[in-house]
Amino acid sequence: MAPGEVTLKLGDVLSAFNQGGETHTFTEVDEFGGGFVQQINDIGGFGPPVSECNPQTVKLLHPGDSSHEKTDEVGVEKYQCCIHPWMRAEVRIVQH
Repeated sequence: MAPGEVTLKLGDVLSAFNQGGETHTFTEVDEFGGGFVQQINDIGGFGPPVSECNPQTVKLLHPGDSSHEKTDEVGVEKYQCCIHPWMRAEVRIVQH
């Protein structure tokens, strides 16, 4: 995920684009942690899957897909890929 940190103004649109050749997720999490592939969690020491990384409900971003949401709350939001949990970003949302 690049950049790993970004600042947006309240009401801006947060967009994520999968420009790579693999499937990813761009999942908001309370705290960073493991994804839904336990073998990757074990090898990388990411710990158990975070609850938001439920393979039954998480939205996959296939190559060429994108995700868009309007920011609606001031603060810091954390996002990670639930397949590749080292891919992380913090989004700081500030008042205008």
